[in-house]
Amino acid sequence: DYKIAEDYGVTDFPVLVYFEAQTPNVFEGDLAEEEEVLQWLITQKTEDRIELITRVMLEASVEDTQYLAVYF
Repeated sequence: DYKIAEDYGVTDFPVLVYFEAQTPNVFEGDLAEEEEVLQWLITQKTEDRIELITRVMLEASVEDTQYLAVYF
């Protein structure tokens, strides 16, 4: 759905997005590399950090969160 993709700042397709607590994390690697995808998914499930956030995602987080820390 292009409207939903636009809401999350996704412009390239196909794309793999992992959601945890309504926070999306976009896979930036090659979807044809099965082992790379699997390791990325395992990392998403076991780590408490967001690797990449788009402007759209940041703006939504600022609107929805009372306290928000962003590190570059």
